[in-house]
Amino acid sequence: MTSTILQRLARALGVSVERYSPAHDFLGTRQRVMGERGINAVIDGGASRGQYGRQLRRLGYSGQIVSIEPDCASHSVLREVSRTDQGWSVPEPQALGAAFGQASLHIAERAVCSSLLEVNARTIEMVPEAKVVGSAPVAITTLSKVWSDWLNADSRVLIKLDLQGMELEALRGLDPWPEALELIEIEVSCTELYRGQPSAGKLIGHIERRGGRVCALRPTLYEPRSWELMQFDALFAL
Repeated sequence: MTSTILQRLARALGVSVERYSPAHDFLGTRQRVMGERGINAVIDGGASRGQYGRQLRRLGYSGQIVSIEPDCASHSVLREVSRTDQGWSVPEPQALGAAFGQASLHIAERAVCSSLLEVNARTIEMVPEAKVVGSAPVAITTLSKVWSDWLNADSRVLIKLDLQGMELEALRGLDPWPEALELIEIEVSCTELYRGQPSAGKLIGHIERRGGRVCALRPTLYEPRSWELMQFDALFAL
């Protein structure tokens, strides 16, 4: 009875209170698996302004972080955020891809929506801040290059990718996959939010064919009218 009353009061305040379940706790699962796998190095692809790195630190991770971010404005904030953290490295602004090169970054009003791919009209309908407000040239590097430049022989690695449609291209830039790669946390789109982005099946299949198995999921974007799931985060263990 008491729990029912508390739930009703919480909902009246716009808060949802549910019984805690470790199986439904994405962050808790990630931290637990990171500990079990001995993760001591994280490559943070699409780091934006350091949100992921700061979250890792708040949750108790004390190992190495290497953050990759192509947008210069976000990169400046990222550098400042990580400035006093000796275990957090931020290379020069660059994007991740399958091969070295140059590209044009489509800069969105909301920085985390910026992409090397053009945003679809439907995406802007759902997230108006995804509209493009500028562009800038950017160098493309590969995960293999980041790995060789920043990690060492003792690294046990989690790669996180939030690249607005470029996740598969970034994974193709890691060849071969090192044995020290333990976990991949990746943003998966159920529909084409950016023009030319691969399907969820192709992205997931690429990881599964290399031994990846899903150990946690978290919905992140729904279509507001139909409640169609548009995007989710997935944690794969190898």
